[in-house]
Amino acid sequence: TYSSVVSDVPAVAFDSVAVGNNNACGIRTSDGGIECWGNPSAFESPPVDTFTDISIGTFRGCAVDTGGDIQCWHFFDLQPYWPAELEGDYFMLNYNVSAAVALGSDGVADQFNNNGVINSFP
Repeated sequence: TYSSVVSDVPAVAFDSVAVGNNNACGIRTSDGGIECWGNPSAFESPPVDTFTDISIGTFRGCAVDTGGDIQCWHFFDLQPYWPAELEGDYFMLNYNVSAAVALGSDGVADQFNNNGVINSFP
């Protein structure tokens, strides 16, 4: 429920937090890992790595790892919809219902969905 997103916040420090419909996830300050809370039945385990940016929505989440690649995971045991990983030199990410946009260090924004990169904007 919505109240669990507010009431169940873990007692750890976060560098970044993203909030979806029934859940939230953050990048822990201590180790750069992802921790999620809210609707406990909604989570597939997020990837285990070190991350710099995160964005989540109703059905999935994606995060930028320290190597600049994007890693995604799903909520509610959905069949894979987004690529599990999108390689690049990304540093910022924004997710919406049907696609995500990631900004690369070259200043190019790549829009992607389950088919991979679908548009690039200089």
